[in-house]
Amino acid sequence: MAMAALFHEALAAGCRQKASDLYLTAGQRVWLRVDGQLMPFGAERVESSALLAWLEEKLGASSLMRLQAREEVDFAFSHGSWRLRGNAFWQRGEPAAVLRFLPPAVPSLATLNLPARTALARILALTSGLVLVCGPTGSGKTTTLAACLDAINQNEARHILTLEDPVEYVFTPARSLINQRELGRDFCSFPAALRSALREMPDVLLVGELRDRAALTTALMAAESGMLVFGTLHTRLAAEAPARIESFYEQEERACVREQVARVLQAVLAQKLLPASGGGRVAAVEVLLRELSVCSLIRQGKYEQLPSVMMRCQQAGMQTMERAVAQLYQEGRITAKTRERYQREERGEREGGMTGGTFFV
Repeated sequence: MAMAALFHEALAAGCRQKASDLYLTAGQRVWLRVDGQLMPFGAERVESSALLAWLEEKLGASSLMRLQAREEVDFAFSHGSWRLRGNAFWQRGEPAAVLRFLPPAVPSLATLNLPARTALARILALTSGLVLVCGPTGSGKTTTLAACLDAINQNEARHILTLEDPVEYVFTPARSLINQRELGRDFCSFPAALRSALREMPDVLLVGELRDRAALTTALMAAESGMLVFGTLHTRLAAEAPARIESFYEQEERACVREQVARVLQAVLAQKLLPASGGGRVAAVEVLLRELSVCSLIRQGKYEQLPSVMMRCQQAGMQTMERAVAQLYQEGRITAKTRERYQREERGEREGGMTGGTFFV
């Protein structure tokens, strides 16, 4: 099979099998990740020159120059009705790429069947503040954010502005005006685009990953100015999010930052994807919502006490990750084996031993 045909067949197989990822590495076989498990596709090994030629077709001129200069490059493209997000890089002097499959349409919150319905209803009613979706890579953060934005799009007349690297889900405007901007094509840097966003009058702003101090500072400023700001952080649990934000700042600035976060933070969702009992994967979602006690603890930096508030305020829509996993088990959506494995790996996290990342990615 010609290499171009191999890549096409692998993409088609990934779409059919609802794979989450496709791996292409020169000198090795093609791999797919389905339901969290890696599996080889075919026996042929990827040829370096063919992979480079294929990437040239998918990358714009500036991204191609960066790849040729041995930089890593993020990109996105469409395959039939599917959208794919990719990262191209080099290993041992050979090209490689990992692609993430995105569903043909933005999934609705109902189809995602997230277990935090009370919290989501409260979030979608917000008109200002900061909402964070947290979790490891591959935990469904982008999909949850897209579903939230599309729910607003379907029901509210708002200006939704997204700053993305790259654009992943493409929204079809319904009741909202939507502008989607992509790094490298529509803007040159996140800090500059965030500053510009303050003058572009969005009602809802998606900033993607809050990856540095400059992005955080501007996102907090946007939330204080009256926008509803959505972003992601790579934290394992919801209570770790405000601590992560604080860690970006110098010691003498942290009291002011805690005060600012306490003023604007409206909700934190932390996700893990677990193997579903009937196949596929299901999200366990931890929820931290704005309450007076939550704001007080954030101001004081007493983040270790936030889980206790989450346990006490379940009627308000909050829940810990442990409670989220237990509820999935009670509903028959995960097996006892999955729940026990989660509990073992969570104990390992607390005791500083084995982490659970490889199980949930």
